[in-house]
Amino acid sequence: MLGSVCMIVGLLILMAARARAGVPEVEVRLESHLTSYATKAGTEFSAIVISPLESYGEVLMPPGTRIWGRVQKASAIGYGIRRERASLDLEFREYELADGRRYPLEAALHTVSNAREEVTRDGRVRGILAADSPYGLLSSVWLRPSLNVPASLTSATGMVWTRMALGPMGTLGLIGVRMLVLRWPEPEIHMPPGTEMKLAIVSLPADAPRFPVEVCEPLDAGIQNELLSRSHLVSKPDGRMAQDIINVAFVGTRDQLVRSFELAGWSTAETMTRRSFARSYKALTRRQGYSTAPVSLLLHENKGPDLVFQKSWNTLSKRHHVRIWNAGMADGRELWVGAGTHDVGFIFDRRAVTFTHQIDPRIDSERAKIVNDLTYAACTEHVHYLDRREAIRRPTGRPGVRSDGALAVVALQNCNGKLPGEGLVVPKQPGGALKLLTRRLLLETRHTILRGNVVYLAYRAFRWRTTGFQAVSSVAE
Repeated sequence: MLGSVCMIVGLLILMAARARAGVPEVEVRLESHLTSYATKAGTEFSAIVISPLESYGEVLMPPGTRIWGRVQKASAIGYGIRRERASLDLEFREYELADGRRYPLEAALHTVSNAREEVTRDGRVRGILAADSPYGLLSSVWLRPSLNVPASLTSATGMVWTRMALGPMGTLGLIGVRMLVLRWPEPEIHMPPGTEMKLAIVSLPADAPRFPVEVCEPLDAGIQNELLSRSHLVSKPDGRMAQDIINVAFVGTRDQLVRSFELAGWSTAETMTRRSFARSYKALTRRQGYSTAPVSLLLHENKGPDLVFQKSWNTLSKRHHVRIWNAGMADGRELWVGAGTHDVGFIFDRRAVTFTHQIDPRIDSERAKIVNDLTYAACTEHVHYLDRREAIRRPTGRPGVRSDGALAVVALQNCNGKLPGEGLVVPKQPGGALKLLTRRLLLETRHTILRGNVVYLAYRAFRWRTTGFQAVSSVAE
């Protein structure tokens, strides 16, 4: 049993407004391995719905619904001669309810959650440019290639090469040292089971079944009054107000809280140390994920969080995360309050003179993510929503967050299950050492020639100015 969802101030109104806001979306979790280098066109795959598809007070796809699809095209990089990026083109064809009934479906891939890869407007997963990394940028700026200096020896190694009379063996040794020290990210696409995606639902059949939303009894008055009496504000250590607000609360023990997030696939964030900073730097430069990366300190009622959970995938720049504070007792049960936000990239904080995470201004989406994940893990008894007019947020500046102000109250229950990723066998990455070396030399040369120029660098500077910096971070938020 997944649990029930209750809305004290009008669940039907909330869902109707959500349906009018745009194309309905459903979040799914992949059940199959999909890669750009091993998956063939025509391969069938499946994904499980983890958040309900709602419309005007009814549920069209309950959690647990299975969606079936097919790979239309998979393009690997190979040696990097034909293409610089990998890609996957996925088609979603039908869905299957828990009772086995199947219905046709027209849907488009909207996003791959917390991925370094991007999804194009036509729903294709587009891989990264491996050479477009912090090291690749320095290569273009420090030393331009010429007829005498190979493109693969730009940057600091190129300076060494031009100042030392190195023979063929010395040149090969210098290239080898550069490859070993300045590690590259793996540019092929690898989407293992558990990868989360959002699908935009284009159409469903007219006879598709609909399910009512369960409504339960109001929250206990003592718990409700205690939660509404608390401040919804979150501040930074210097006293400035953060964009985060208290948007979720939990009723249950600490053990229930930790176990619920664990089964939902969330990790406990580490504290900032030299070791965690080094791991963050490694994940940044290699464009890898770091599931337990530290977060910055934020205060609620002049106190740091008691627990911090986060969910990320294959990039340091994007992650779901929630800071949680103990809120005492009410009606004999332990209370916790949390501020959940979704990091979506990096921006430069001019006041702090550092790079920091940028959050998705639609902070109600993160509140829904937390509720849906814990509910799908069967760790919730029921969920209530409390109306808080004073917590309503409307964007007044840039970026400016927005929220309906409601507080989601999650009553936890004891839960057990299989941990996400348990028993997962990761396929071997493509190619041997010689192929990877050849691919890197070709891609570096190609990238430097095409993008190591003033016009392209000016374009990149404009993009960073307008959309945020995606490659460098102080990993402080």
